[in-house]
Amino acid sequence: MQNSTWWFCVGAGLPRDDVATDTLANPPYDVQQSTPAAPTMTVQPQPHFKKILFRLEQDAQGYPPASVEGLWAKQVDAGYLIDSIPFYTYGIAPGDTISVTDEGEQTWFAALHGNGGASVFRIVVKAPGAFEQVRAALSDFGCPSEVEQAVKMLAVHVPPSLSLDTLLYYLLTQREAGTLEFEEGVLRHTIPAEFL
Repeated sequence: MQNSTWWFCVGAGLPRDDVATDTLANPPYDVQQSTPAAPTMTVQPQPHFKKILFRLEQDAQGYPPASVEGLWAKQVDAGYLIDSIPFYTYGIAPGDTISVTDEGEQTWFAALHGNGGASVFRIVVKAPGAFEQVRAALSDFGCPSEVEQAVKMLAVHVPPSLSLDTLLYYLLTQREAGTLEFEEGVLRHTIPAEFL
């Protein structure tokens, strides 16, 4: 290792188009059948994915627990399109377009060029045994999530097409009940008037 920086890398496996599906359900090829009796396989080129590194600012207590977070991004004409849900990076969400800089073999975030309209929430489930229940509720609302196992934290992607009404009501009532705590990693949705 060239330096002593600790890194937290999201998604240790292969990058995915949809964080809710695994790589087996999303193979890197299309199966096409010209006739029912004669299936053919056509290999489609995979988009170029890269792990982009984001520098994190740690507080006096050492939070977040890393100084760098790695997020998968897909190379597009305008730069890179974020494909992971950040656990610790603020101001970035899936669907954002960014520019990068290469430093040796590492690729670092340079600037945000276009936001995709999504929001990101981080949720720590405090109530014993409620983790899977909370994650299932988020899924029912249409919000994919990823898990940070070390602290049982959920990084939640709120697609731009969803309204925050139901999700915010759920999060606020569950926080009042002592089930969870949450914060916004980036908020791009309009907050409904009843929550202001």
